[in-house]
Parts: sequence; C-alpha cells; structure tokens
Amino acid sequence: MARYGQAAQSDRILPGYGGDLVAITAEVTLSPGDSVDLPTDALRNGLGEMVLLDGLSWVIDAQQEAESADPPTSPVGMPGGGVSLSIRFGDKPITAGEVPIYCLGRADGQDVEHAVLGVADDTDTEFLLGAFASGIWQFDHFMEFDPGQSLSIHVTHLGLQNLPCVVSLALTGRTGAELPRSRWLPYAAAWVPAALDPTVPTSVEPTVVTSTERDLVNRVPGKLQISRFIGRLTRLGVVTTPIATDMALNEEQPFPRVQEIVAGNPETVWFPSALDSFLTLTMRDSRANDNVPVALPFRQVFEPESRAWECPHALEANGYYIAELTLAVPGVTTDGSVQPSIAMIGSWEGA
Repeated sequence: MARYGQAAQSDRILPGYGGDLVAITAEVTLSPGDSVDLPTDALRNGLGEMVLLDGLSWVIDAQQEAESADPPTSPVGMPGGGVSLSIRFGDKPITAGEVPIYCLGRADGQDVEHAVLGVADDTDTEFLLGAFASGIWQFDHFMEFDPGQSLSIHVTHLGLQNLPCVVSLALTGRTGAELPRSRWLPYAAAWVPAALDPTVPTSVEPTVVTSTERDLVNRVPGKLQISRFIGRLTRLGVVTTPIATDMALNEEQPFPRVQEIVAGNPETVWFPSALDSFLTLTMRDSRANDNVPVALPFRQVFEPESRAWECPHALEANGYYIAELTLAVPGVTTDGSVQPSIAMIGSWEGA
C-alpha cells in the first residue's frame, strides 16, 4: 500500500507557490535474482489533488544476521549497483528499460556505499553482514501527477551480493490548489556491459567493450533535453583486512573503511583514480558527431565526486550515443571484476 507523509528532500520552492510537501512511498523486499513489478497502487497519487513531483528518492538496506566463517567471506556492498529499476508513466517511458538505481542521480560527496560488519563473538561465528545505500533522482523539471495516476515500476535484484535487500522508493514533491501545471517528464537510459576482468588486458591487447544503438537511446516521442551523463564503476571482490583478516568486499571505496579504523588496521588497498586512469572512454552520437573523439580516462569524463558529466543539450527522437570503453592495463590486481555503467539523464515535454 502507498503511504503518505512529509518529504524533507523537496526543498525547491516554486516562485509564488508554496504548496505542501508530500511523499508517496513504496517498499519491497527482494532476494538475490528476484525481478518483480510493484503493485499497481504502490506509487499512486491518492491525495485527491494534483502533485508536482520534483524527484524519486531511494534507500536500499541489505543487512542480516548470518552464520558465517570467521572471518565472513560473503560479498557485501554496492546495493546501488545491484538493484535496477524500469519505470513507465502510463504508455510513456521514464526509463529505457532497466537502469541501475545509483545511475539515476548524481552521487553525493563520492557516494561511498558502506559494507556493514559486526564484530565476531568469541562463542560463535554470528556476524551482521550487509550494506546500505541511498540517493535521489532530482528531476530537471517538475512532473505533473494528477489524482489517481501512478508509476509502473519493475525492480530487479541483480545478485551482485548474496543478500536479500529492502528497497524503499519515494516520489517527492508539492501539492496545493495554486500550483501550476507542467507537461515535463523525466527520462533515463543506461548501458551496463558485462563485468570486466582487470587481470586480462595488457597494453598490447586491451579489453574493449562498445554500447549499441539500443542502450543510450531516446525512446520518447519527441526531442529529449539531456542534462547529464552518470558514470559508475563497481569493484567486485576487492580484498582487504577490515578485521585484521582477509575479507572479500564489493564496494566503491575511496577512503579507509570504518571497520579498518575501528580495528586499528587502516589499510586502503586502492583509490578510485587507480583503475579510472587505465579505463578510457570515447563517445559518438547518431548524428555522426564525435562527442569524446579522443580516449579520455573515465575519471576525466565523469567528475569524481558527483560521478556526473554535466552537458545540457538536445537529442532527437530515436537518437542515440555509442560509448566505447577500453581497459588497457589493470589499475589494481585485487579486483576480481569491474562493473562499469553509464546512464543518460534528461527530460522531455509530453503532450
């Protein structure tokens, strides 16, 4: 069932229109491999008046008590990359198929997603395993949401971590009799290639992956106003010593882990720029423009803290971008695999 309440995230005030803050929320629990549709009424406007939506916020909580080896060996972390959403508004696409949830918005201060580990008990091997992540997709324009309207959302647990997770979603905005109308709708498309093995490529024989015209594509019936691209890198199987023992984690980690500091063993194995320097990107569009004609390091295209490339421009209907990633020399040897993802975020004016 939908629940309604105040939403602190809706901090943009329309000139001359205060309105009341509101959130329409839904929650679902997923096991690894689950792929489900949210109930039809999960994100429906049942307030009896129009809502101007300004964003979609999300929280993923993947924590559980688990019997584990000492130290635990189950991979944890990166829930934002491990859950994807496919969204429609009636017959209008909000996303072009599945998009990793953490690609829908800018990162916040490097957006570190934390693994959570409890300290081992002397009498057993019970640990609290898991991870927690949150974020918000702030729409470029307010989206009109009339009484009775709803979003259709399909949620998929991609199995990057072998833990169930609780996915909480909230449509945030304002409601009131004097609010203006808006025909704008948000839009997102993503390209998620197969994970890369960083131990395979060399300077002579690099690993090269290329998107297709079906990935970063404009599927709306008109011109798409693109505001940014989002680029994320998930390291899978990073080995470190959070409790002074070997432990495999999945985490986008630019700083020493909290567990390392608590254990008095702050050993950060790598920094984001290590692999980002060896992974390069080129990009062209369906109009034969070379948008990134010379291979640039991933970290140069996507700003390190926000993971975003701010680039307002327009893309015609059925237009697309072709991105090519090249990993020439492994940045680190502790990664079991590296999962890149690139998303195109924008909005369009519907009928």
